[in-house]
Amino acid sequence: MIDSRVMELCEGFRCCRFDLKAIGVFHLIRRNFLSMNLATDRQDALRFWGLGACAVLLSAGSAFSFLHCMANGMVAGDLIGLPGRQADVASAQRLAGFWLTAAVCCLGASSLAGAFATRIYEEASRLPRLIARTVVSAAVSFVLAVLIGLITVPVLTASHHSVVR
Repeated sequence: MIDSRVMELCEGFRCCRFDLKAIGVFHLIRRNFLSMNLATDRQDALRFWGLGACAVLLSAGSAFSFLHCMANGMVAGDLIGLPGRQADVASAQRLAGFWLTAAVCCLGASSLAGAFATRIYEEASRLPRLIARTVVSAAVSFVLAVLIGLITVPVLTASHHSVVR
């Protein structure tokens, strides 16, 4: 059970039985500490993948919410000026505002989830570390939301065209 380094340490302490027991206890403490490190590494991995998945899903939610906002804005713009459609214009504008708020909230939540998932700037104190992680994850979340939106629009457009001509 005791590895070679501990055995080398034991060679110098052969004269006293107490010292051998102390080295054996040291070995048990070191082994438990290493298993505790493995447990915290496992927890860090679970935290990273769990919060990372939440951040990606919230970025996708932000992209889709912004697309809904744009769609309702286009509907409101098309209905403006038509007689008798003032209530529909007001409803479309209210829905566009709701979807824009949802997009911003999803982007903010994605930024916070990404900030709590990453381990960058560990040497800084707590507040600057949180601010730096949030800024970095906000930029990554925004780029991810834009990429999801740019990929979604052509896919949706292509799904409306007939495959057979």
